[in-house]
Amino acid sequence: MAVTALVWLAASGLPALASPRCLSLPDGSSLEVSEQLRPTLSGEESWRINYTFTDAYGARTGVVPPTMDATRDSAPFLALDATGSAVLVWSRSDGLYRKIAYARFAGGNWTNFHYLTFGVGDDDLPRIGTDMTGSYLFYAARTDKYLYAPLELVTGRLFAAPRFLNVGGTRRDIESPRPPGNVALRGGVDAPVTGQHGRQLLAGGMTIEGGTDVPVVSGIKAAVWAVGSSGDCRHLILVVPARDLESVLVFRFANGLIQLLQRVDMPPQITYRFGADTAASYVPLVCN
Repeated sequence: MAVTALVWLAASGLPALASPRCLSLPDGSSLEVSEQLRPTLSGEESWRINYTFTDAYGARTGVVPPTMDATRDSAPFLALDATGSAVLVWSRSDGLYRKIAYARFAGGNWTNFHYLTFGVGDDDLPRIGTDMTGSYLFYAARTDKYLYAPLELVTGRLFAAPRFLNVGGTRRDIESPRPPGNVALRGGVDAPVTGQHGRQLLAGGMTIEGGTDVPVVSGIKAAVWAVGSSGDCRHLILVVPARDLESVLVFRFANGLIQLLQRVDMPPQITYRFGADTAASYVPLVCN
């Protein structure tokens, strides 16, 4: 079904989801964000989020202001709010744990920086989906659990405390019995990342390299965990990686309730858009 859906999407001319790191804005301009690994004088690793804003006057690059300090910032994700402005969510250390942060890009400036999540434990890989009822923040926890909360995009305010996704009988396929290993890049690596069981993550046009100003692929899980949505649809699509990274589970999501649609085997080689493209292929199937 997944392969058929992908072929149907391409043949129909329907657009796939925009890259979570690149947005086309309503006025014809575009915004792109990327991670950058910075070696510090002490030899420690420090991450920041770069951005490129392109309009009729050309391209302007910079650093998202809150990320210029030594705090680790990673996993940026862009979305459009109801006014047509760009919203950025990402994982940022609060000094003890990684939490989900928020900032808004409007009028050529970054504003309204604050944290969306709090408490004990690491929060990572934020995603945003918008349906007819509103927007949701989704993110991953360290124990291979996934959480969601309704989100007001313009102000960056959660309408309710985050809740765990109830994945039902697929829990044993998704959640690790112990803290999982970490598949990630380190500085100075310019070869494809190899995950468990020889699965290979292809750059897909991105340079995988530490200490530069190009996007950094942070791991296979980041490439396959995705949310597909359409503002005129009552359902969202969630693509959740199995913990063995051999397959993904595709769910339909509606107001906190989820239903398993399909298990899709992962090919030996994937690009960083595998999850987003898979999610996009299922959106037309649940929007009827």
